Amino acid sequence: MSFEVPVTPRRVKVYELQHENWHDRGTGFCIGEIVNEEAYILVKSEEEIDKFLLEARIYKEVQYQKQQDTLIVWTDPDETDLALSFQEGEGCATIWEFITEVQKHLGLDDNQSDDANDVQNGSITLPPEPTLGTLPDIERSLTLASHTQYGRDSITRNIQDLDYIRKLIPLLSMAEDLESLPDLHSLCRIMKLIILMNDNTIMEQILLDEYIVGVVGILEYDPEFPTHKANHRDYISDRSRFKEVVPIPDNGIRNKIKYIFRLQYLKDVVLARLLDDPTFSMLSSMIYFYQVDVLSYLQHNEEFTSELFGIFRSTPTSSQELESLQSGDTDYADGLAQHALQKKRDAVRFIHQFCLTAKNLQPQQRSLLYTNFIKKGLFDVIDFALRDDIPNVRIAGTELILSIIDHDPSFVRSVVLKTANENTSIIDTLIDLLLSGSDFGVTSQVSEAIQILLDPTSGQPLEALRKTADMFLRQRADDPEIEMFLDSFYNQSVQRLFQRLTDLNSADKLRHMPPHVATLYGCLCDLVCAFIRLHGYRSRSFFVESNVLANISTLFGSSHKSLRLAALRCFRQCLGTNDEFYCRFLVKKRLFAPVVDLLEEVSSRNNLLNSACLEFFEFVRTGSSKPDYQRNMKTIVTHIVETYRDRLEMLTSFETIRSLLWRYDQLHDDSAPPTELAVTDSMLATIPSRGNGLRDLAPDEDEYFNTSDDEEDQPLEEPVATSVAKIPGPGDDKANVIADASRNDDIIIDVPSVQTDDKSPSSSAVISETLGSGESLVNRLLEGKREAADSNPPDLDPGGPTPLQVLGEKRRRDEAKQQEDDDELVKLSSKKTRSSSFVPRSPSSGTGLGNNAATAKKGFLSNMNKKISISFGSKRFKDKEEASK
Repeated sequence: MSFEVPVTPRRVKVYELQHENWHDRGTGFCIGEIVNEEAYILVKSEEEIDKFLLEARIYKEVQYQKQQDTLIVWTDPDETDLALSFQEGEGCATIWEFITEVQKHLGLDDNQSDDANDVQNGSITLPPEPTLGTLPDIERSLTLASHTQYGRDSITRNIQDLDYIRKLIPLLSMAEDLESLPDLHSLCRIMKLIILMNDNTIMEQILLDEYIVGVVGILEYDPEFPTHKANHRDYISDRSRFKEVVPIPDNGIRNKIKYIFRLQYLKDVVLARLLDDPTFSMLSSMIYFYQVDVLSYLQHNEEFTSELFGIFRSTPTSSQELESLQSGDTDYADGLAQHALQKKRDAVRFIHQFCLTAKNLQPQQRSLLYTNFIKKGLFDVIDFALRDDIPNVRIAGTELILSIIDHDPSFVRSVVLKTANENTSIIDTLIDLLLSGSDFGVTSQVSEAIQILLDPTSGQPLEALRKTADMFLRQRADDPEIEMFLDSFYNQSVQRLFQRLTDLNSADKLRHMPPHVATLYGCLCDLVCAFIRLHGYRSRSFFVESNVLANISTLFGSSHKSLRLAALRCFRQCLGTNDEFYCRFLVKKRLFAPVVDLLEEVSSRNNLLNSACLEFFEFVRTGSSKPDYQRNMKTIVTHIVETYRDRLEMLTSFETIRSLLWRYDQLHDDSAPPTELAVTDSMLATIPSRGNGLRDLAPDEDEYFNTSDDEEDQPLEEPVATSVAKIPGPGDDKANVIADASRNDDIIIDVPSVQTDDKSPSSSAVISETLGSGESLVNRLLEGKREAADSNPPDLDPGGPTPLQVLGEKRRRDEAKQQEDDDELVKLSSKKTRSSSFVPRSPSSGTGLGNNAATAKKGFLSNMNKKISISFGSKRFKDKEEASK
């Protein structure tokens, strides 16, 4: 052996994969050893010198992997996964070099053939002249060589030196004549092995005209599909697929165009199932570099581009053409016109393919290409393609404009403005195609192109992700080009774009609408949503004055669910803008009726329509509580409930509808104080606990109660239900309340006992000064803003807990306890104390207080003149002293 065997022990840990977990065999010292022409990796135990932790033979077919700098991993032929983790990177590198050299020089086993040894040693092993009889030997040699990089390099040199592919191709005809299917399958396997050698030179040889047909013919007989034969030769040999619209003088460029086509066919069709990652990357790289060469040549060839775009401005120039037209030879003239039309269509396809290929270029190169093409007349090409009768030509034109718009919408807008007076605007052409097209693909693509072109945020996509649409609307004043473009669109084109919606006034003709028409209306609705969001006052004025929004409501009568959803999205977008003009328009035109109709229709179904309707009403309900949306949403809540209440009450199985009705009652309940109307379960849950006082009010609640409602100045009226606090005396524990924390059925107010010093001010006076006459105790608790409420009364124990605590409902108290509490309340009511204006929440206010809490004290309330008397400890204590005297 010519390589060095590592004899210096290297400290290493041995791991074995067991049940998907690496098991540590132990730590030892690793060396290499060769015994009887067989190489081994030996690891002796660190603890027991005579014990071997690992005796692993090195096999040529095993794939060893070096990971990081200190790890070698492999799978033995017995399917055992092993790993060596070295203490030092130097030791790992030494053993790895030993494994690599062994795989180059050692055979597979003692019985391996001389031919295989020759392959490993780099000598010629393939038969000089392949025959059908030597196919098994060729296949075996290629298989052996493919296991290592050294073998692949040797065999690829051998294939190139012998021009072996050229010698294999005639065997295809011989095997087909003999109808020898095993030989055909063997040939196919051999060709796959050659391609998977991943050699660029061999692949370039295969692409040549004299090789490609024979190679794809061999690959037609796939042994994995023995009963199936492909027709790759027919497809590759079809000359009609290669059309030279404008002659290309450079033969090298023409050949590269062919190579691109053949490589794509091999990658996507012939070899799609068996390509490994390296071969796939090689084919993709070859395609890319060929494309760059072709694009660079054609882009900078002024003669070629001028002739290409001149096709769309061509006039008869030859004497024969002129004579035929002057003499009135109609047959020849018709044939000439048809030929010119077909040539234009081919030119559209060529330019379309050219621009699609240009997507692989760098952005700067792509911009130069588009600029050059537009100067030559690219928009004339697009205009012709969009107006053509053949669908695939129209699709090509649409993809052309989309590729340009996607690259730089602002550039297209500037070109349209510059050429506005020269010919038909590209916007008008797109609108005509959108309204007249019956092809689903064209309709959706044209709609997308219009939306991107009219989106003022599309020129800077990264900025659009970081900023809101409103910010962009404010930025438009700094971009006069966008303003001019939108002015031109709304003055000249918008009426024609939405003419279908303007004329839509009856739902009868929508019930049997063809699918392509439904797709058109859906695209128009999507454009309406986009314009409402992006165009501000322009779109608002047009949609309202032209009655587009009102007519969209008729789309709810369509049998197409997608169209009904599109109409609902339009109304939802109007609400989402929080524009008072849109909200008043929807109310005035009673456009919420079809939404209620739709919810009634789908109320028993669990589908997308049902969810969309519920989300619509949920947005209205929640918006009425948000400061930014409050004004408009209150108007809409009032309109919806007052107009459709009877119908909505039939839909109260939905939590959203119940909450919407409750919200309306909350907004219009004059008998309850405004702050009571604003209290919700979530707010009660965040009321400060004992010891935090009023200063720890949640920030969101603090902000909410600082906002003013229209009803806040309304006088308080009689309460419907109530909850009362226990009044502890001087000997009572301050934490005691009527119901303990495990049975907090009511809102409990716990007031600690006060000092009985005669010099202290009376409790009633303190509470009167702190809370004020006629104010709700809960109201003062929740607001927590004024200085008097924020400070502790002077006669209360400063070291004690906060005097107020609100506990939510947990469960109803049992009947016996209820009666006992009622008796206690009756006693309290007989005291001559100050009346509190604490007004409890009504059962319908959504705080969780059930009817039992509201009605359990009915008799007590009737005896109290609808007021609740709260007695404080010091006052009660003084009354008892006076009574004893």
